[in-house]
Amino acid sequence: MRRLDVSPDELADQPQIAPLLRQNRIMPERLVEVLRCDDAPESLAFVKMWDSLTPASRSLAGLEVIALAADITPRRLWELFQGAALRQSRASISAMIALELPEIIRVTIKGAKKVKGQYDREHVYKFSRMFPTPKGSTTTINMGGGEQKQLESGDDGEGDLMPADDVLMRASRAMNPQKALPTPEIVDAEEVDEDSEDE
Repeated sequence: MRRLDVSPDELADQPQIAPLLRQNRIMPERLVEVLRCDDAPESLAFVKMWDSLTPASRSLAGLEVIALAADITPRRLWELFQGAALRQSRASISAMIALELPEIIRVTIKGAKKVKGQYDREHVYKFSRMFPTPKGSTTTINMGGGEQKQLESGDDGEGDLMPADDVLMRASRAMNPQKALPTPEIVDAEEVDEDSEDE
């Protein structure tokens, strides 16, 4: 630690990633192997520091001390490893599929030529795009004019809530329009007074 210029207090303030590696059965050599293929400057700095040490020094120092010597926190080292592992896994899967795809297509075409090769023929049609690709189901929601204007104006309606009685009345009229009572006719008070005077 003295040779790598890392103090015990500095190490004590950092999270330990060795338990995470053991929990996931990842050897330190595997971590370095993954980071060696990564193009991040921090990954390359860690690998360079790792390569400058002897196997005995690596074992004595541990990954956390080597990371701190390379100006990387152990947590950042774990993040770099995870990101690089995910990218390399995707690249490996793509390479595996690309390498085996010609043979798979060859077998599929051979099966499609048989009398009972309906399943294989469907795959060949899809590969060759002879038939249009189905777009799937679509759902259209038609909104009333009021709701559409409200959405366009950006007003979400908070603060101007409709009274519960009005909501229930509207729901009742919508569900049972034939049972709704007729709207009463409103008569002006002056007209009523005039009628009573004429009598």
